[in-house]
Amino acid sequence: MKQQSKGQGTISYDKVHNSYRAYYVTPAGRRISKRFKEKKEAAAWLADQQSKANSGNFIEPSNITLGSWLVTWIQEYKKAAVSQRTLERYVELASKCAPIAGIKLQQLTVPQVQAMYSQLAGDGLSAHTIDKVHKVLKAAMKKALQVGLIPRNIIDAVEPPKFERTHEIVTFTRTEVDAILSAARDHNQGRYYCFILLAITTGMRLGELLALRWSDLNPLRREVAINRNLQQAKSGIIINPPKTKAGRRTISVPAQVVSALQELKHGRKIESIDALIFVTGTGTPYSPRNIEHAWKRIMRKADIPYRNFHVLRHTHCTDLLAAGVPIVEVARRVGHARISHTLELYGHAIPSYDKEIAGKVSNLYLVR
Repeated sequence: MKQQSKGQGTISYDKVHNSYRAYYVTPAGRRISKRFKEKKEAAAWLADQQSKANSGNFIEPSNITLGSWLVTWIQEYKKAAVSQRTLERYVELASKCAPIAGIKLQQLTVPQVQAMYSQLAGDGLSAHTIDKVHKVLKAAMKKALQVGLIPRNIIDAVEPPKFERTHEIVTFTRTEVDAILSAARDHNQGRYYCFILLAITTGMRLGELLALRWSDLNPLRREVAINRNLQQAKSGIIINPPKTKAGRRTISVPAQVVSALQELKHGRKIESIDALIFVTGTGTPYSPRNIEHAWKRIMRKADIPYRNFHVLRHTHCTDLLAAGVPIVEVARRVGHARISHTLELYGHAIPSYDKEIAGKVSNLYLVR
């Protein structure tokens, strides 16, 4: 057969298979073909390839599998953009796609993905986790579409399993907070007292507390600067900047808390102002696991039903809103990137001013 130029194609009759085969040379110079029963079907396919090439919408055939693309997507597009902990989570979720990892990216179908979700559910994976797998797949395929590997993102047509999204927030009462602080003073010579005191009075995240340095504390202004976050990764403890711009912030601290922190500092030999505030007895950083173990012991000592450490943050936000602090200020204080997120989590705690509003409306429009 005569060599063809890019964008050209031919149709030939195959006597052996009693069918027509259409040949097309892609814009990249690759020769592809497809078999049809009718010549008009072959001609339509060939015309479609040429039309896509002329309009810039032609997708070059590729042997890239879903599994290899997920690896590429994580390494090339996500690794530099997310924290080590998040990266490990992406890898874990991507590994759940093993049943369809060997399928070529361009040949992956909606039923195949849907069947995989059913298989994962049958293996005992929760609907919530499968939904996270779905989000990873959707994001990876979106990038594949953007870089021209696939003609469309089929994950848009896949239905993830339904699960009930609950945002019920659990908090501590004032009595429980007092009991926790009292137990922390008595436990292990008060080693964790300042840590828990700062947590309940600032609403800081666990990783933010663990990454605090003495240089982040301004005793005169009674402020603490939050610009780092400590995480426990598989490779060990890592400290990174906050994930969002809102996470980097400076907040006020009660005078009593500043005094407690200064007392803690005076009881130690601090070699550098950049040293971590909260460290183990040997001077090494606490891991989140260290705190979790200590927290459980303190909760038992306080004789309070277990709730995780993050509930201190929920308690702080809820109590501030109940006290009438504007939601914008609460969102800024706790480092939420979106006020809508604060409202969704803690809106129930905002006091109702409906009766007062009725009076104001009356003064505005009815009283003359």
